[in-house]
Amino acid sequence: MKAYDSLPPMAKRLTKWAAIGFAAAVVLAAVLMVFVDFWVAFFIALGLYLALIGPLNAAARREHLEILRSKEH
Repeated sequence: MKAYDSLPPMAKRLTKWAAIGFAAAVVLAAVLMVFVDFWVAFFIALGLYLALIGPLNAAARREHLEILRSKEH
């Protein structure tokens, strides 16, 4: 947990939402497999997961760069 505690706030949020999003993607894929083919369900769930994580990752990266720039000065 020491490594997690040293993360910037936005990265902590990214980690939390990545875990929640991954669990939701697995559940969604399992539910969709009842109605459609495995690969269709897999790519739908993967696309929704990446749509969630993309903006959070960009925000965490931006915050990390700001922290690095402030340490240089």
